[in-house]
Amino acid sequence: MVIRVTYNRKIIYIPLGYSLNEKDFDDRNQRIKGASKITNNVTLLNNKIAAQVKNIFDVITRLEQDNLIQGMSMTDIKKAILNDQSDRQQTLFIYYQKLITDLRNTGKYGNAIIYGDSLKAWQKFRQNKDLSFSQITFRTLKSFENFFLARGVKPNTISVYLRTFRAVFNRAIKEGLAKREHYPFDQYQIPSNKTKKGAVTLDIVSSIENYRAKESTAIWHAKNFFLFSFYCRGINFVDMAYLKIGSIVDGRLNYIRRKTGTDFSIKIHDKAQKIIALYAKGKAQDDYLFPIVSSVGNQERIFLQVKNKLQNYNKLLKKISNDLGLNAPLTTYTARHSYATGLKIKGISSEIIKESLGHTNVSVTETYLKSFENVVIDDADNALFGEL
Repeated sequence: MVIRVTYNRKIIYIPLGYSLNEKDFDDRNQRIKGASKITNNVTLLNNKIAAQVKNIFDVITRLEQDNLIQGMSMTDIKKAILNDQSDRQQTLFIYYQKLITDLRNTGKYGNAIIYGDSLKAWQKFRQNKDLSFSQITFRTLKSFENFFLARGVKPNTISVYLRTFRAVFNRAIKEGLAKREHYPFDQYQIPSNKTKKGAVTLDIVSSIENYRAKESTAIWHAKNFFLFSFYCRGINFVDMAYLKIGSIVDGRLNYIRRKTGTDFSIKIHDKAQKIIALYAKGKAQDDYLFPIVSSVGNQERIFLQVKNKLQNYNKLLKKISNDLGLNAPLTTYTARHSYATGLKIKGISSEIIKESLGHTNVSVTETYLKSFENVVIDDADNALFGEL
């Protein structure tokens, strides 16, 4: 399909990027017939084409008003139209989708999901009406925030949506698709509530060690995963899922953290070795250590499988917490935070803990430890007041 543009009795054709049979087009009304199977939403496609036709009129009108069209060849006019359309096509929703596709194609499925959730939030807020980057202002962002707050969405979730959008806007600026002068975050502060880091005391870790579960059941695996993480410097669930027998060399666990690309080489503690022995028997070097990943080949399918197993793992940890009557909740990151806090209580410096966790900045480590400073202070108070 093309749009035929006639100006001063000369003709150019603007491609639309769609193809259809002649029987699908209503020549009298210049629209695609509603019964056409070219798309699931014929009305939406007709509206897009109508918008492109209007844009062509707008471009030519601007050229006339600016006295630029005299002396322009039809080829020049076509370039002006296509360049204008190219700029207009880089609207927020379209650009989001492009980035999501790029993330999926490069195997960054987690980020693709985050970007997809942010895009869906914008589509819901805008009732599926796309907009350009230049239309987004402080007021737009504030309205977005209030829209979701009024619907009971947590500030941290809104923060993720907007931090993702900020990354999209910054990327668009770098690619020349948005202007720095339209950047709305110089005035707007993204909302967030600091999430209290979950950690448990070493006594609670001991109670989890003594938790009775029938061998090979889902909750038995969950207990082992939690303790293995604690014994191995707080290795997270996703990294555990991808561990292979070949990751273990000369008594050390070697892996690259998928989130940061940080290399880890961890001396395997006797308690961790006992868990490894439960899973490693009869497996080859290229086999996964833990029964988390079962799919092969398709990396996106593997990613989604790990994501689903992670959700189930958190549910099982909650059951263990309830069974033990713990006041503290158990979650995916509890083992990691508890490991860090345990080191701190034992007097290990934050700098060393930073290296142990693979943090690039000690301030990140301090965030891990901050919520449990009270534990250390409480113990000191008990020691002091006990002597009175």
